[in-house]
Amino acid sequence: MDIKITTTRKEGYLQISIVGERSIKNIIDATIAILDECGKQEVMKVVVDITEMTGQLNIPETFELPTKVFPKLRDREVINRAAILDLPTNLKRTRFFETVAQNRGFNLRMFSAEAEAVTWLIE
Repeated sequence: MDIKITTTRKEGYLQISIVGERSIKNIIDATIAILDECGKQEVMKVVVDITEMTGQLNIPETFELPTKVFPKLRDREVINRAAILDLPTNLKRTRFFETVAQNRGFNLRMFSAEAEAVTWLIE
């Protein structure tokens, strides 16, 4: 895995930070690691901070993740709500990802402010 993942348990959710290159492979690896960690800790809500990931996925990759990759990894009994933090400069691309994922039944939202993400996550 070409990424570093840090996990902190909070009240009712996990806070996960990912550092590394933003690629399909790394995002799949991170997603599997997050699912494993949530399952081990029996936590169904997660804030994933990707603000320190470098690079960008192209539009076809951004579409492919929630349509072809995530459904294979989906387990609503492990994670039922995810807030993803990204830099404001990336939100145009990540909003596209958010819309595609939500249209496929994933309960996730993209945020640029941690407080807003946590508020949505625990409501």
